[in-house]
Amino acid sequence: MDEASAREIERLRATMHRVFEECGGDLRHPVVLQASQALDRALNKYWKSILSQATSTATIVTRFTFSPHNTTTRQGSTGYAFAAQ
Repeated sequence: MDEASAREIERLRATMHRVFEECGGDLRHPVVLQASQALDRALNKYWKSILSQATSTATIVTRFTFSPHNTTTRQGSTGYAFAAQ
């Protein structure tokens, strides 16, 4: 996690904890909900940036074709042959 994101998330987490205590532990209090939503937005923004970096620099999924008759490919545990496409 980059330093700016870590500081912002920690600040929002501390704010949520503080307002939760100030509101008597009521998770449905409007101020607690507002703090929770701000923390959620910061976490979502951070994870979206991580996921976009991962998908832009690497291939995540390898596709396979399945054939019960192709004996030139490797056999899977089910007995069906598969080959990288």
